[in-house]
Amino acid sequence: MKKTSLYLDDEHLHLLRRISQREQRPQAEILRDAISLYAREKLDHQFALQRVGRDGTERLPWDGRSIGEIPDDELMAGFGQR
Repeated sequence: MKKTSLYLDDEHLHLLRRISQREQRPQAEILRDAISLYAREKLDHQFALQRVGRDGTERLPWDGRSIGEIPDDELMAGFGQR
């Protein structure tokens, strides 16, 4: 394990201390857990944005749009068809 430093504003420092006290856990452990959770969510998000099927095959070509930018009718095209 390596040591690192980070800067927190007063609000984040206060939140970290409160969580640490409430859970009786070291601040470093809480930060490691938070980083792991963040990374896991980002990887899941990238998986969805790449539009890759569970089997690893690309389902749709990626055109740079976020899911919110794609019209519903386009998203639903072919749904329920084989």
